[in-house]
Amino acid sequence: MILELNRMNNNRHFRFLGEGIIASLLFYSCSEIMPSSEPDYFYDETAEEIERIQLSSTQKANVAKSNNFAIELLSCCNLDEGVTLCPLSIQTVLAVLNDGVEGVASKEIIEALGFKRYSDEVIDTYYHNIVCQLPKLSGQSYGSVSSFVFYDNSVGLRQEYLSRINHYYGAYSRGVDFGDWINTRQSINHWVEEATAGMIKDYAEDDLSETLVLLLNATVLSANWVFPFNPELTKKGVFIKQDKTVVQKSLMHNLVGLQFYESKDYKAVSLPLGKDGKSAYSFIPVLPAEGKSVSEILEKLDINTILSQSESSAVDLLIPIFEDRSVIDLIPLLRTIGIKTVFSSEADLSPMLSSGRGGVVVNRVMQKSVFRVDESGIEAAAATDVAIGYSSPSNQSAEQFYANRPFLWFIVENSSGIIVFEGVYAG
Repeated sequence: MILELNRMNNNRHFRFLGEGIIASLLFYSCSEIMPSSEPDYFYDETAEEIERIQLSSTQKANVAKSNNFAIELLSCCNLDEGVTLCPLSIQTVLAVLNDGVEGVASKEIIEALGFKRYSDEVIDTYYHNIVCQLPKLSGQSYGSVSSFVFYDNSVGLRQEYLSRINHYYGAYSRGVDFGDWINTRQSINHWVEEATAGMIKDYAEDDLSETLVLLLNATVLSANWVFPFNPELTKKGVFIKQDKTVVQKSLMHNLVGLQFYESKDYKAVSLPLGKDGKSAYSFIPVLPAEGKSVSEILEKLDINTILSQSESSAVDLLIPIFEDRSVIDLIPLLRTIGIKTVFSSEADLSPMLSSGRGGVVVNRVMQKSVFRVDESGIEAAAATDVAIGYSSPSNQSAEQFYANRPFLWFIVENSSGIIVFEGVYAG
């Protein structure tokens, strides 16, 4: 079931945006691209008139834990090559999986998600409130968070499990014949394409004919800048990659009042996404200080500090136009952060499976994502799956923010501060 963030206009054409996240900023001559010496407008957060996510005080504290999970997962990736992740999609599918496991496997998932000593009901209620309220935030943005379960006809799934994930995550299920992989693959790809508004096609490329259960989550977001970039000011400029290689990129320029944060290690700016002064999301590029790498600052990064301590300032902004696509095997990353037992013969999936099956394990956790940034806004989509089968290997002066070297980026939902998408742009 797709939980719509806002109903998409049926006539609207959904552009394909690749994964990734914010782009490189080029060195321009300011005299060539500066629209004026002073910004014409400042973003006023008090102008927002949108429905906000309603969370309890405990759930608000859990957002910080969710963001810590997102940062930890990103730190396990190869940041030198750039990457796009949707941590919300990963967390949601892991929570759906957690409802179907017991014992040590469940304990490891819960602790990795940051919910040590919390019950399954508390965890499910938290993600239910995030996932089900995200779609209601803004009529100016479109997005959805969807979950689905495909299971082989030879497998019996417990009705209690199916009812639980439907109640908390809106997840429906369908029996298929994974042995008839050609037709089952078409069904999976059709669901993912529909759930991502056409942004991810041909999702299931690998042979999953031995799969018993496939848990799927899809998350998609399309939103316009509150302050669009003027295409006439977009010019080619220099981007210096991590290995000091110099490449040419199309850089967008704007001079505008934004929320700005700077420390000795990095600086960040928050670009509101929405329309008519209303914003439900923000795109936050984080630029390392000269001489520092993305990996170095990620160890010290606190997204919650950026969100709470940013101040309004005029910002002279350069950001590259870019499109990114990522395909990531998540099992090595999840093992690194402590989720291991569910991939072994010690995994207990009895809350999910109605009949005992020896040697059934999680043998695949994969995410495909796409992300694109241009003068009008952003589009992002991700699909994540968990495959279960038999055991097998697996001030008034403008601050300068010139992203002309590798940088981190995040898309956060404004009222809760939860990270929805994240990545590294390496050029």
